[in-house]
Amino acid sequence: LYEAAGSHDYLYNDTTGSVKTRKIRKILRVFAIATTLTSSVSLLFGAVPRWSPEELRGKDIYRTGVSPSGREIVASMGGGTTEVAGNLMPCANCHGFDGRGHPEGGVVPSSLRWTDLTRPYDVSAAGGRRRGPYDARLLIRAITLGIDAAGNQLSAAMPRFSLYRTDAENLVA
Repeated sequence: LYEAAGSHDYLYNDTTGSVKTRKIRKILRVFAIATTLTSSVSLLFGAVPRWSPEELRGKDIYRTGVSPSGREIVASMGGGTTEVAGNLMPCANCHGFDGRGHPEGGVVPSSLRWTDLTRPYDVSAAGGRRRGPYDARLLIRAITLGIDAAGNQLSAAMPRFSLYRTDAENLVA
């Protein structure tokens, strides 16, 4: 093994690789330690996001299509001609657990992230339809009646959900 300028960090042709590889590994170790320390400090001082009970219930509905209260959620498809249990059509199936929407089978679900829904300017959908920002009331209208913030009909691929008021409020919390 060759030792450059007396430094143990600059070994060539050893089992750990070149000088460049060793430097990168060292930087990555420092970064991993710094990230771990930052996360630990955040946990100690309460910088972790805290969800309200309403937000937690809304996340459950979004992910599972089931009301935490046990009341039935019904999804209507095909202009209301077909009804299925909400757990067969949870929001996360199309819009993803991250809310960004995942295209599938020619359908492009919109992003449901609050920052995207509440943009203070008109937004164009994939089909060219334009809409303004949502608020909680308009989002509930979209979920239950299939009408966007501008009064346009949403795609027939978007189920219309029958929700109790508290479930709807939790969902948009």
